[in-house]
Amino acid sequence: NQVNDEIFIDDFHLEGYLPATPAPTTAAPIAPTLAPVPTSSDWELIYEDDFETGQGIFTGTNKLVSSDRGSSLRIKKTQNLLTTWVEVGDLSEVAMTFSFKGVGMEDGDGFFLRVKFNGGNWITVDEWLLG
Repeated sequence: NQVNDEIFIDDFHLEGYLPATPAPTTAAPIAPTLAPVPTSSDWELIYEDDFETGQGIFTGTNKLVSSDRGSSLRIKKTQNLLTTWVEVGDLSEVAMTFSFKGVGMEDGDGFFLRVKFNGGNWITVDEWLLG
């Protein structure tokens, strides 16, 4: 494992889904209906960042790096990337998307995404490994 392993993060989007208020229940014989399925228009943008004007809500031991292709956040081997607290209110689901590029990576190198809600424990959402 190289000391110069780097991950570059860009185009971060955080969205939330707030389901519609359920209709009042009525007595039978009305047939039950299925819960609404979220569509792309049901998602509310909470935060987005392309890192062209700084690190935004991100803190940690990362570094903002600029190149001819724009800016991104760089995380090296033992560094981490955190955000300030993000209020999600009554949202029933949240979704994060981002792009990344690994440089100097070897088989078994990678990174993971963890989240924490309301002071609970860290939950690993996903892990990206080379090889």
